[in-house]
This record gives sequence, structure tokens and C-alpha cells, in this order.
Amino acid sequence: MSSAEHAVPVASTPLERTKVNLSWLHKLRWAAIGGQLITIAVVAGLMGIELPLARLLAIVALAAATNVCVGVWLQRRNASAPLR
Repeated sequence: MSSAEHAVPVASTPLERTKVNLSWLHKLRWAAIGGQLITIAVVAGLMGIELPLARLLAIVALAAATNVCVGVWLQRRNASAPLR
């Protein structure tokens, strides 16, 4: 893969910059959710430290649910955007 394939698209208007920023934030939140799950698994499973798993997983699930909603909203917004 070339570096051009991973380049952030150049946005010329403030609205386009907002779309790019929100898209990256959406991806970053998925990475954070994955990191939280890995941390909980390592601490509870490998280190044997007792954690309030139900509460922690509920918080992570809430973050995932809100991120799903943001993803659906982004897809709908991109689908309804007029073509140039």
C-alpha cells in the first residue's frame, strides 16, 4: 500500500473539513473502545484483579452504541449529500 492510499482527503470548505474530522473521530472512538475491552480483559483475566465487570462493560457498550449511531448518521449524511 502506498502512503497516498492512507492520506487524509483534502477538504476545501469548512463543511468538508468537519466531515473529515468527524469521520476520523468515529474511527478513533472504535480504537478507544477496543483498547478499553483489551484493558479490561488483561486486568481481569491475566492479572486476576477483581473488577466490577458488569459496570465496566455497560459503559463500554454505551460508548459502542453511541458510536454505531454516529456511524449510521454519517452514512445517511454522506448518502444524502449532493454530488458535484
